Formats: sequence, structure tokens, C-alpha cells
Amino acid sequence: LDRTVPAAAGALLLLLTATLGIGHGATDVLLMRASWPNRSRFLWVGAGYALAVGLGVLLLLPHPSLALALLLLLSVWHFGEGFERFAGQPALHRLTERLVFGGAPVLLPALVAAAPLRASLDLIFAQPGSTATAAPMLMQFWTGLAVVWLAAACVYAAWVWLVARQMPPAVWWLWVYELCALVFLYLVFSPLMAAAIFFGVYHSGQHLRRVLRAGLGGGASLRSLWGNRA
Repeated sequence: LDRTVPAAAGALLLLLTATLGIGHGATDVLLMRASWPNRSRFLWVGAGYALAVGLGVLLLLPHPSLALALLLLLSVWHFGEGFERFAGQPALHRLTERLVFGGAPVLLPALVAAAPLRASLDLIFAQPGSTATAAPMLMQFWTGLAVVWLAAACVYAAWVWLVARQMPPAVWWLWVYELCALVFLYLVFSPLMAAAIFFGVYHSGQHLRRVLRAGLGGGASLRSLWGNRA
């Protein structure tokens, strides 16, 4: 479908975002409730969060290229969330691992699927009102981030190789599995289809599993999740 139906990747991304994607985002409300158990304070925090999102949309709506650049940076941070994976490690190690884990799904396409990624950017910014330099500048920014990430990943891999016996195997083996799977996805599928599969299935599913297991397990959590999702 990815090779024969041009709209397949976008349709799958939309479907997965509307289901598991929104579901995994709704768990943040559960985390906020756990952090601010006082109802009035939780409502104030939620209102502030909603206001920040609304203002962000209004400010970035006229600047889609800036919005996409910020989305790349935020996605690196978000996809690198560790939960219990990095527990007990020094702060610098946790930060490095978060950036290495999170950078792979966001920045790999600029390295292994540059041509289709550029074609997608050209299509996105070929809309009325877009500047002719938006896609090339974004591609340069994306590629620059990818090169920095690749250097950091190589340093991390060397460090893991040298001190692997002192690290929990689950940490670095999980990174190896994720990295290999992502390289496979971006080599076989278009960038949009690979991103849909990673975000909609793996990341959202893992996020749901971790949050519900770590904080509010059982049927009550699922009922809360559906209510927050609505």
C-alpha cells in the first residue's frame, strides 16, 4: 500500500493518531492528576496547559516551517522518555540516553531516506503562501541535527561498549533493538509510513503500558483514560 497508494501513509498516520496517539496523550492527564492531587490546583494547571497550547497554535500558525523545526526538537525529547529504563544512573547519563533514544526515530530519515524526506517537504511547502526556501532550509536543519545526533550516538555506543558490563543489559540492548528496527522501517517504507508505524503502534503503545503500569493500574485507569481521552 505504501508503494502503490499515495495517500496510504497519511491515512494510517491519521487513524493511529486519532486512536492510540490521542490515547497515549490522554495519559498525561493521569500523570498531572497524580502530581497535583488537589482538585482546584489541578484545574489551574490544566487551564494553564490548555492556554499555553492555544497560544502556541496561534503564534506558530503563520510560521509552519518554524513550527516543524520546533516539533522536531520536542519530538527528540518526547520520544526519548525513559521512565524506569534509566533509573539509578547519573543525570548526565540519563540526559545522553534520552537524546540518543529520542533522536533515532526523528533524525534517522534525514540520514537513510533523505530523498523521499526532501520530496515530502517539497510537497508540504508547495502550498500557497509558503516561501521557496522553506523546504531547503528545513532539510538543512534536519540534516544538521541528524549529523549531531549521529556523532552523539557513536560516542554513546563506544561508551556502552567500554562499560557494558557495568550497565543493565536491558538499557543498551533495548536501544540496539530500537535502532535496528527504525533503520529497517526507514529503508523499507516511506518516511511518513515509517513514522506512522513507530509513533502510532510502538511509541504510543509503550507509553500507554508504562504510564498505566507505573501509576494507575487496573480497570479504573482504563475508565479514567477513556474519560480523559474524550
